[in-house]
Amino acid sequence: MTLTFDRAAYGHRASPFEGSLSKDFAQDWRQISGLRHIDAALSDDGRHVLERIAPGDIDARLAAGQTICADITTEPSVRLLLDTLCDFLGTPKGGFAKLYVSPNGAGFPLHFDPHHVFVVQCAGEKRWTHGVTPALPNAREPGRMGEHGPVFGGRLDGAPLVGKAGAVEAPTDLAETRLTPGTGLYLPPGTWHRAEAVGTSIAVSLSPPRFTPFALIQEWLEARALVHPEWFADLPLHEAGSARASSTSEHRLSDALATMRDELNAPAQHWVRRWLAALSVEGEGTRAEIGRSTKLTRVSPLAYIEDDAALVFYGGGQEWSLPPKARPFLDGLAGTRAFTAEDVLLWDDALRWPAAKELLEALLDGGLLRRTRP
Repeated sequence: MTLTFDRAAYGHRASPFEGSLSKDFAQDWRQISGLRHIDAALSDDGRHVLERIAPGDIDARLAAGQTICADITTEPSVRLLLDTLCDFLGTPKGGFAKLYVSPNGAGFPLHFDPHHVFVVQCAGEKRWTHGVTPALPNAREPGRMGEHGPVFGGRLDGAPLVGKAGAVEAPTDLAETRLTPGTGLYLPPGTWHRAEAVGTSIAVSLSPPRFTPFALIQEWLEARALVHPEWFADLPLHEAGSARASSTSEHRLSDALATMRDELNAPAQHWVRRWLAALSVEGEGTRAEIGRSTKLTRVSPLAYIEDDAALVFYGGGQEWSLPPKARPFLDGLAGTRAFTAEDVLLWDDALRWPAAKELLEALLDGGLLRRTRP
C-alpha cells in the first residue's frame, strides 16, 4: 500500500490522504487469509449494533442492507502495512484493521471512536460527514447521539457526554468528504463522523495502537508493585466498633501515595527513557503464538453490554462482540488483571483450549491484552 499522510494532523484534525492497497481487496475480499470475526452491522435507535455471523450468512445480510465488518488484522499484507504505519507515526507495533463491505445507502449513524482511524477506499464510493477537529480530544470511550443529545457509548453507554471543558455539544458544523478508490480519510479519536455507501462500498480501516502518559505510568506502577506489597494492604472503611472513618485507611493510603510519588518522580528522567526504549524494540515478538503458559495482563478495565444477540465491550480502542455464551469468560477477564493463558479454562467449564487460544490471540492483537513483562 502507498499512503501519503500529513503527520502533523495525527491526533489533531481530520485529514484526507491518498492511499491504495497493494492487494486487490475489492475483487477477492471473501478469500482474505486473515478474514475473521465477521459481524453484520445495523442501526438501532441511533447506535450501531454488531452481530456475529457465519461466513455463509454474508450474502443475506448484504441483501438486507447491512454492512459487513470483519477483522483482517492478521492478513499478512495488512499486518505489514500496520507495522509500517506504526513506524511512520512513532507508535509501538500493534493495532488492528477492519474490512467494511456496505451495500448502497448503508452506513453507521453519527458517532465517534476512541481510536485513530485511517480508512482507505478500495471499491465503490462512500460519503463521509465528519468533524474537522475532535469534539472530545484524546477520547478514551466512544460517543454517540442519544435521545437528548450526545452520550457516551461502550461501558459508559447512555451517560451524558462530558470532557475537560464540560458537556460536549451536538455537532453543528460538519465537513463532507467523498472517498473513491485510491483515497482515504484520517479521523483522530473523538471526532464525530457518519458514513453512507454510494453503490457497493469496500473499505479498509487501519487503527494504530494508542500509547499515552497514563498507560506508561500504569505500566511502571504495575512493575514496581512487585516490590511494594504494602500497596495491596486492605483498607477498612471504618474503625472497628465505630462508624467513624478509618484512620488506618487514611494512613495506609497516604503512605502508598507517597511511595508512588517517590517511584515516579525520583528516577523519572531515567525510567521513562528505559521504558520507551524497551517498548520501541518489542516488535514482532509481541505477537508470537500464545501457549498455555503465556502470562498475560488486561490493559484496561472491562465492562460489557448485554443484549439478546451479543455481549458488546470496548477494549484496546475498538468494539468487540461475543456470543452470550461467552459471559463466563468475560466475567473472569473483567475480574482478573494478570493471568496465565490456560487459567481462562477455569473460568468456563465449556471452553476448550483451541477456542480459548484463538480468542486470547485476537484480544492480544487488538490491544486489550498484553504479554506480562518479567
